Amino acid sequence: MTNDLLLDRPQDDSIMDIGQNCSKCHQLDFLPFRCEYCKLVFCADHRRLQDHQCPHLQALESQNIRPRSPKRIPHGPTAASLFPDREKDRAKINSLIERPTKPTSILETSFRVGDVKSKTAFSKFAKFLNLQKNKRLTKSAKKIFAPKKPSPTVELQLLRKNAKGDAKIPDSDRVYVWCLHVNALEEEEDKLTKIDVHSQRVGIFVNKNWPIGRALDVISDELHIKNNNNKTTEVNERLNIFKVSDDQPVLLKTGDRCKDLRQGEVLYLVRGTV
Repeated sequence: MTNDLLLDRPQDDSIMDIGQNCSKCHQLDFLPFRCEYCKLVFCADHRRLQDHQCPHLQALESQNIRPRSPKRIPHGPTAASLFPDREKDRAKINSLIERPTKPTSILETSFRVGDVKSKTAFSKFAKFLNLQKNKRLTKSAKKIFAPKKPSPTVELQLLRKNAKGDAKIPDSDRVYVWCLHVNALEEEEDKLTKIDVHSQRVGIFVNKNWPIGRALDVISDELHIKNNNNKTTEVNERLNIFKVSDDQPVLLKTGDRCKDLRQGEVLYLVRGTV
């Protein structure tokens, strides 16, 4: 945005390009003269040959040649550059400020203040996570003795035992993940809140060498979810796959590889535009 506000001007508009120093008195002159005989630059007070003691003056006088009047240096600063149109510049700056900028991230796309089209797959998933967090906090407040969760090692063992997937995938290439379909609209807060991640998630294993796009196809088949990503141009109908990192939603790109997934990680399928 900062670069856009540097308005385009002619080269002589820079303050460093306005005027030159007199070769005689070294005073800065905004409208200097150049002597056509010695080729040096002078101010108005020293523009004449006798005033700046031009070395060519004696030769001209001996030949009875009358020196021509010095000329101002061409391509000097214009009146427009010395006295810019402030109102025009202000109008241009205001138009640049008011012009919407392109989002630089999914987070900005989904949560930009004033964005009318904020109901995206990303915003729906973020709302789902927030509602689930509030539900956990409420349960913790009501239950002094909360049930102890199984250790990650025990959970991974259960996942490996019950996960679905292609039996042809070698054990060394398998990545075991939990998968959940967030099947509700963003405005349906009750449905989003009632989704039980622990009981509704399904264990699935994929090949670590697969791209995320292929894993998404396999997971949607295992969960019996309609996936028309390769058939539809409607962005609202596209199926996306997310994970959570440091309590923040992360969209997985279809070109990424499954080898970057962690064993026992939870993946969320969310429909909608991103």
